[in-house]
Amino acid sequence: MSSILGIIPARGGSKGIPRKNIIDLGGKPLLYYTIKAAKEAKILDRLVLSSEDAEIIEIAKLLGVEVPFVRPAKYAQDHVGDQPVLQHALTALKDLDGYQPDLVLYLKPTIPFRIGDDIKNVVKKLKDKNVDSVRTVTQTTGVNHPYWMFTMDEEGMSHPLISGKSIAKYPRRQLLPPVFRLNGVVEGLKPEFILNHASIYGENMALVTVPENRAVDIDTPADLDYARYLLMLSKTQSL
Repeated sequence: MSSILGIIPARGGSKGIPRKNIIDLGGKPLLYYTIKAAKEAKILDRLVLSSEDAEIIEIAKLLGVEVPFVRPAKYAQDHVGDQPVLQHALTALKDLDGYQPDLVLYLKPTIPFRIGDDIKNVVKKLKDKNVDSVRTVTQTTGVNHPYWMFTMDEEGMSHPLISGKSIAKYPRRQLLPPVFRLNGVVEGLKPEFILNHASIYGENMALVTVPENRAVDIDTPADLDYARYLLMLSKTQSL
C-alpha cells in the first residue's frame, strides 16, 4: 500500500484576480472545488494546504483540510516556482510528525472542474507504470495545433513553428496528428524527485487525458466569467 499525500497550494497574493483562491464561484470559495474532488477520490491518506495567508488557511480548515504548517512568505512570491513550495511542504511534514509519503498529488485550486476520477486515474498510472511522474493533458486541435503555428521575423514574415511541419502540408484539421497540452488538472509526483532532482517531473513522464471542460484554469477575469458560465449551464441542465 502506498501513502498518498495531496498538496493544495493557495497563496494569497494573486494579482490577476485579487484573492483568487477564495473568490466566489457559484456561492463557494474557489478552493472548495479542489477539496471536493480530492475527497471524492477517496484515495488520499492526507490532504494539506500550503499557504501563507491567514484568511485562506481559516477557510481551508472550515472546509475540512489539514493545515499543519504556514508557508513562509519567501515561498509565496510571484517568482517562486512549484518545487520550493513542494519541498517546503514535504520537509515540514517530516519535521512535524515524521510523515513521508510515497506519492504526492499536486492539486492547484484554480482548476475547479476536475473530478475524483481524474485524481484516481493519475494515481493508478503512477502506480502501474515505471514512471517518475504523471501529468494530465488535453488534446489540442485545429488552430491550437503546433503544426498550424508560426514564428514571425523582424520583417513580419511567417516561419513554421516546427521546421517541415506547416499548414501547407496539413491543410485540413483531420490530417493533424494527435497532440496534447499540459493542463495542470492533476500532477502525480514521486517525493524523491521533488526533494533531490532539478526537475520534479523526472525524465520518464506518463500522461492522462482530461476533457477540455474539466481543464478550465482560472487565471484571468475572463477565465472566471467562463467558469461561472459553465457552472450555471451545468446547474440549468441538471434541472
